Amino acid sequence: MFDLLSIPVLNLLLFIITLLTTNYTSLKKQKELFNSKYELLQQHYDYNFKFLHDLLHTCNQLNIQFDNQNYENAKEILNQLTQTTYKEFNAIYSQSLVLNYVINNHLNTLLENNIDIKTTVETTFNYLDLYTQFELFDYLLNLAIKACLINQNKIIIIKAKEKNNSVLFKITLPYIVIKKDLLYHDLNKILSHITYELNIKEIDSNYISLLIIFNI
Repeated sequence: MFDLLSIPVLNLLLFIITLLTTNYTSLKKQKELFNSKYELLQQHYDYNFKFLHDLLHTCNQLNIQFDNQNYENAKEILNQLTQTTYKEFNAIYSQSLVLNYVINNHLNTLLENNIDIKTTVETTFNYLDLYTQFELFDYLLNLAIKACLINQNKIIIIKAKEKNNSVLFKITLPYIVIKKDLLYHDLNKILSHITYELNIKEIDSNYISLLIIFNI
Protein backbone atom coordinates (compact mmCIF):
# COMPACT_ATOMS: atom_id res chain seq x y z
CA MET A 1 0.00 0.00 0.00
CA PHE A 2 2.84 2.34 0.89
CA ASP A 3 4.56 1.67 -2.44
CA LEU A 4 1.40 2.38 -4.40
CA LEU A 5 0.96 5.73 -2.65
CA SER A 6 4.61 6.68 -2.83
CA ILE A 7 4.82 6.48 -6.64
CA PRO A 8 2.31 9.32 -7.32
CA VAL A 9 3.89 11.37 -4.53
CA LEU A 10 7.36 10.89 -6.01
CA ASN A 11 6.08 11.77 -9.45
CA LEU A 12 4.49 14.93 -8.06
CA LEU A 13 7.72 15.86 -6.29
CA LEU A 14 9.71 15.28 -9.48
CA PHE A 15 7.27 17.46 -11.40
CA ILE A 16 7.57 20.26 -8.82
CA ILE A 17 11.38 20.02 -8.83
CA THR A 18 11.41 20.14 -12.64
CA LEU A 19 9.07 23.14 -12.64
CA LEU A 20 11.18 24.99 -10.07
CA THR A 21 14.36 24.18 -11.98
CA THR A 22 12.82 25.46 -15.22
CA ASN A 23 11.67 28.68 -13.54
CA TYR A 24 15.09 29.15 -11.94
CA THR A 25 16.83 28.66 -15.30
CA SER A 26 14.46 31.13 -16.97
CA LEU A 27 15.01 33.73 -14.24
CA LYS A 28 18.76 33.19 -14.42
CA LYS A 29 18.75 33.81 -18.17
CA GLN A 30 16.64 36.94 -17.70
CA LYS A 31 19.11 38.17 -15.08
CA GLU A 32 22.04 37.45 -17.41
CA LEU A 33 20.30 39.37 -20.20
CA PHE A 34 19.60 42.31 -17.88
CA ASN A 35 23.22 42.31 -16.69
CA SER A 36 24.45 42.18 -20.28
CA LYS A 37 22.26 45.13 -21.23
CA TYR A 38 23.43 47.05 -18.17
CA GLU A 39 27.09 46.36 -18.91
CA LEU A 40 26.59 47.38 -22.53
CA LEU A 41 24.91 50.63 -21.48
CA GLN A 42 27.72 51.28 -18.98
CA GLN A 43 30.32 50.73 -21.69
CA HIS A 44 28.46 53.05 -24.05
CA TYR A 45 28.26 55.70 -21.32
CA ASP A 46 31.99 55.41 -20.53
CA TYR A 47 32.88 55.51 -24.21
CA ASN A 48 30.59 58.46 -24.95
CA PHE A 49 31.99 60.39 -21.98
CA LYS A 50 35.56 59.82 -23.18
CA PHE A 51 34.62 60.60 -26.77
CA LEU A 52 32.91 63.86 -25.70
CA HIS A 53 35.95 64.83 -23.64
CA ASP A 54 38.28 64.19 -26.59
CA LEU A 55 35.92 66.01 -28.94
CA LEU A 56 35.87 69.14 -26.75
CA HIS A 57 39.65 69.04 -26.54
CA THR A 58 39.89 68.78 -30.35
CA CYS A 59 37.42 71.65 -30.81
CA ASN A 60 39.59 73.75 -28.52
CA GLN A 61 42.61 72.91 -30.66
CA LEU A 62 40.68 73.87 -33.78
CA ASN A 63 39.71 77.24 -32.27
CA ILE A 64 43.34 77.95 -31.42
CA GLN A 65 44.46 77.10 -34.97
CA PHE A 66 41.72 79.26 -36.52
CA ASP A 67 42.49 82.18 -34.17
CA ASN A 68 46.12 81.98 -35.26
CA GLN A 69 45.04 81.55 -38.90
CA ASN A 70 46.83 78.19 -39.10
CA TYR A 71 44.32 76.81 -41.57
CA GLU A 72 46.47 73.91 -42.77
CA ASN A 73 46.93 72.69 -39.20
CA ALA A 74 43.19 73.11 -38.59
CA LYS A 75 42.42 71.10 -41.73
CA GLU A 76 44.74 68.30 -40.57
CA ILE A 77 43.14 68.20 -37.11
CA LEU A 78 39.66 68.13 -38.67
CA ASN A 79 40.64 65.27 -41.01
CA GLN A 80 42.01 63.28 -38.07
CA LEU A 81 38.80 63.88 -36.12
CA THR A 82 36.69 62.73 -39.08
CA GLN A 83 38.73 59.54 -39.50
CA THR A 84 38.67 58.76 -35.78
CA THR A 85 34.91 59.33 -35.53
CA TYR A 86 34.17 57.15 -38.56
CA LYS A 87 36.46 54.37 -37.39
CA GLU A 88 35.28 54.23 -33.78
CA PHE A 89 31.59 54.52 -34.71
CA ASN A 90 31.96 51.45 -36.94
CA ALA A 91 33.75 49.66 -34.12
CA ILE A 92 30.99 50.06 -31.54
CA TYR A 93 27.75 49.92 -33.51
CA SER A 94 25.85 47.16 -35.23
CA GLN A 95 22.16 46.23 -35.33
CA SER A 96 22.72 43.26 -33.02
CA LEU A 97 22.72 43.89 -29.26
CA VAL A 98 24.91 40.85 -28.58
CA LEU A 99 27.36 41.67 -31.38
CA ASN A 100 27.59 45.22 -30.00
CA TYR A 101 28.37 43.78 -26.60
CA VAL A 102 31.07 41.47 -27.97
CA ILE A 103 32.69 44.24 -30.03
CA ASN A 104 32.69 46.55 -27.01
CA ASN A 105 34.40 43.87 -24.94
CA HIS A 106 37.27 43.95 -27.45
CA LEU A 107 37.17 47.70 -28.15
CA ASN A 108 40.44 48.52 -26.38
CA THR A 109 42.28 45.79 -28.29
CA LEU A 110 40.80 47.01 -31.58
CA LEU A 111 41.79 50.62 -30.97
CA GLU A 112 45.21 49.92 -29.48
CA ASN A 113 46.17 47.78 -32.49
CA ASN A 114 44.62 50.09 -35.08
CA ILE A 115 42.16 47.41 -36.22
CA ASP A 116 39.23 48.63 -38.31
CA ILE A 117 35.95 46.76 -37.96
CA LYS A 118 32.94 47.36 -40.19
CA THR A 119 29.50 45.84 -39.64
CA THR A 120 26.48 45.55 -41.88
CA VAL A 121 23.82 43.56 -40.02
CA GLU A 122 20.44 43.45 -41.74
CA THR A 123 18.77 40.73 -39.71
CA THR A 124 18.12 39.56 -36.16
CA PHE A 125 19.50 36.39 -34.63
CA ASN A 126 16.37 35.41 -32.71
CA TYR A 127 16.70 31.78 -33.80
CA LEU A 128 19.84 31.60 -31.65
CA ASP A 129 19.64 31.99 -27.90
CA LEU A 130 21.64 34.83 -26.35
CA TYR A 131 24.36 32.58 -24.95
CA THR A 132 24.90 30.92 -28.34
CA GLN A 133 25.06 34.31 -30.05
CA PHE A 134 27.66 35.50 -27.56
CA GLU A 135 29.78 32.36 -27.91
CA LEU A 136 29.64 32.46 -31.73
CA PHE A 137 30.41 36.17 -32.16
CA ASP A 138 33.12 36.13 -29.49
CA TYR A 139 34.83 33.08 -31.01
CA LEU A 140 34.83 34.51 -34.54
CA LEU A 141 35.91 37.98 -33.43
CA ASN A 142 38.76 36.51 -31.40
CA LEU A 143 39.84 34.56 -34.47
CA ALA A 144 39.73 37.71 -36.61
CA ILE A 145 41.64 39.79 -34.05
CA LYS A 146 44.39 37.15 -33.83
CA ALA A 147 44.64 37.26 -37.63
CA CYS A 148 44.99 41.07 -37.52
CA LEU A 149 47.73 40.88 -34.89
CA ILE A 150 49.98 38.76 -37.14
CA ASN A 151 49.19 40.62 -40.37
CA GLN A 152 49.81 44.05 -41.78
CA ASN A 153 46.20 44.05 -42.96
CA LYS A 154 43.96 45.06 -40.06
CA ILE A 155 40.39 45.16 -41.37
CA ILE A 156 37.52 42.99 -40.15
CA ILE A 157 34.21 43.04 -42.02
CA ILE A 158 31.07 41.47 -40.55
CA LYS A 159 27.91 41.11 -42.63
CA ALA A 160 24.59 39.39 -41.98
CA LYS A 161 21.39 39.26 -44.01
CA GLU A 162 18.37 37.09 -44.76
CA LYS A 163 18.04 35.40 -48.14
CA ASN A 164 15.62 32.68 -49.30
CA ASN A 165 14.61 31.54 -45.78
CA SER A 166 18.22 31.50 -44.69
CA VAL A 167 20.45 33.83 -42.71
CA LEU A 168 23.90 34.46 -44.10
CA PHE A 169 26.55 35.49 -41.60
CA LYS A 170 29.96 36.33 -43.07
CA ILE A 171 33.13 37.54 -41.45
CA THR A 172 36.07 38.64 -43.56
CA LEU A 173 39.46 38.73 -41.89
CA PRO A 174 43.14 38.99 -42.81
CA TYR A 175 44.49 35.81 -44.38
CA ILE A 176 45.54 33.05 -42.00
CA VAL A 177 45.88 29.30 -42.40
CA ILE A 178 42.57 27.84 -41.22
CA LYS A 179 42.67 24.46 -39.50
CA LYS A 180 39.33 23.24 -40.80
CA ASP A 181 39.00 20.28 -38.44
CA LEU A 182 39.55 22.51 -35.42
CA LEU A 183 37.21 25.19 -36.78
CA TYR A 184 34.42 22.66 -37.37
CA HIS A 185 35.00 21.14 -33.94
CA ASP A 186 34.70 24.52 -32.22
CA LEU A 187 31.66 25.61 -34.25
CA ASN A 188 29.89 22.29 -33.70
CA LYS A 189 30.42 22.75 -29.97
CA ILE A 190 28.99 26.27 -30.04
CA LEU A 191 26.18 25.49 -32.49
CA SER A 192 25.16 22.13 -31.06
CA HIS A 193 21.63 21.13 -32.13
CA ILE A 194 21.69 23.88 -34.77
CA THR A 195 21.90 23.08 -38.46
CA TYR A 196 24.33 25.22 -40.40
CA GLU A 197 26.63 25.25 -43.40
CA LEU A 198 30.15 26.65 -43.44
CA ASN A 199 31.95 27.96 -46.51
CA ILE A 200 35.58 29.05 -46.31
CA LYS A 201 36.82 31.23 -49.17
CA GLU A 202 40.29 32.60 -49.81
CA ILE A 203 39.55 35.99 -51.36
CA ASP A 204 43.18 36.66 -52.26
CA SER A 205 46.56 36.50 -50.57
CA ASN A 206 45.41 39.18 -48.12
CA TYR A 207 41.96 38.14 -46.92
CA ILE A 208 39.81 35.12 -46.21
CA SER A 209 36.08 34.88 -45.46
CA LEU A 210 34.00 32.52 -43.35
CA LEU A 211 30.35 32.22 -44.38
CA ILE A 212 27.90 30.53 -42.02
CA ILE A 213 24.44 29.77 -43.41
CA PHE A 214 21.53 29.12 -41.07
CA ASN A 215 18.17 27.80 -42.26
CA ILE A 216 15.27 29.57 -40.54
